[in-house]
Amino acid sequence: MRRHTGTDSLFLSFETDAFAMQVGALIVLDTTDAPDFSFERLRERYAQRAAMVPKFTWKIKPVPLGIDRPSWIDAGSLDIDEHLDRVTVPAPAGPREIGEVIGRLFEQRLDRDQPLWRSWFLDGLPEGTAALFTVNHHCLMDGTSGASISSVLFDVDREPAPVPPAPRLGPGGRNPSDPEHLARSVLNMATTPLKLPGFVAACGRRAAQLVPDVLSNGVPSALTSPAPRMSFNGAVGDRRSIAFETLPLGDLKAVRRRTGATVNDVIVAVCVAALGRYVEATGEGLPDKPFTVAVPVSMRSPSDDGELTNRVAAYPIRVPTHVADPLERLHAVSEETERLKQLAARFAGTRLPSVGEIASPFVLTAVARALPPLVPHIPVVANTMVSTVRGAPFPLYAAGARLVGMYPTNVLMGYMGLDFTTISAEDRVDVGITVDPDLVPDPWLVAEELPAALDELVRAADAGGG
Repeated sequence: MRRHTGTDSLFLSFETDAFAMQVGALIVLDTTDAPDFSFERLRERYAQRAAMVPKFTWKIKPVPLGIDRPSWIDAGSLDIDEHLDRVTVPAPAGPREIGEVIGRLFEQRLDRDQPLWRSWFLDGLPEGTAALFTVNHHCLMDGTSGASISSVLFDVDREPAPVPPAPRLGPGGRNPSDPEHLARSVLNMATTPLKLPGFVAACGRRAAQLVPDVLSNGVPSALTSPAPRMSFNGAVGDRRSIAFETLPLGDLKAVRRRTGATVNDVIVAVCVAALGRYVEATGEGLPDKPFTVAVPVSMRSPSDDGELTNRVAAYPIRVPTHVADPLERLHAVSEETERLKQLAARFAGTRLPSVGEIASPFVLTAVARALPPLVPHIPVVANTMVSTVRGAPFPLYAAGARLVGMYPTNVLMGYMGLDFTTISAEDRVDVGITVDPDLVPDPWLVAEELPAALDELVRAADAGGG
């Protein structure tokens, strides 16, 4: 048994009908050079590899009444048929049809009596193409952890050597009886007030670390005034739609070389520019002040390497979409992200405790259920989120078929009815767009603006980037 971390407990407790706390990915495979590819072969390989991912064989053991954080316990042998299913994509099985199918799958809640992950093989795709859609609960791992297991689930060679049986990595310890588990939880709950002074002191130290930056640069503009409330910033419901697009990594790197920005800066600028083009095309129009974008930042330390858990924080940055010059917008992104890097470096080695370590799941769930009616009255802190994850820079294979796309899907929370999540791999960056269709009826209108937004930036960098 292993007790949930505070952040893992937070993700689990905050799940409601509106806040589906799960993430996923559409994995596209090229089967043209894999004559022996089949679902059965993929299933066999997937079963072998999934058993090597520790949390794929764990399940949660909740505490009665939610008085304390739950624990991970060993779920026993992995039954792949409980986690890998098949679904048919209707003709013509193009991107829009795939997006519609996986959007419906993404709405489904994972069974908490089973390990919290599931995959579907998509039947009916054009010849030479196969695809999987995978989902796992966010309490299992963050995006960085999820990307790191791709080289475990998939092969680095088209025809790999046989995989020897791997030792099972359980959560550790033994599985206590229900009365013993409850007794431990009551003890933990009773000692929680003793942890409160340490939590407050840690928050105080973090605030003190901010003082030099605030004195030098002032309070970040994203925190001094609310963001504009856009059509996609309403109360998020329980429906999901998915769209996706691929951007050439070479073009992103070309902009980086000519402007001095990072590739991640360019990705953020392109995604927000596409969103700006979308609101103009739909007639809503750009606001007269910047969009605010939440940018997740990994808080991992070297000791976290190889640990599948959540070590992430999100910071708001302002992107002046109302400014016509794409290089000026990119420069603004670079300035804000550089400040974030400096803050992250200052925070290195001092981890702020999660509120999930202090508040019980019962309290957190009550807060989550109380939030939706308040959304229209809460100032908009961030219009959208843009996450950038680094994937494998080398080819990956599944049952002999080459992986040619990995499009992430992400959590929607509060009033952010649209999310961009990206993964870089080989010579491309795959972009997944997750929306609430009641707020963004057609996410493909956003996806279709991504190449145009990148082209605009490439042309501007060629003309004036140096």
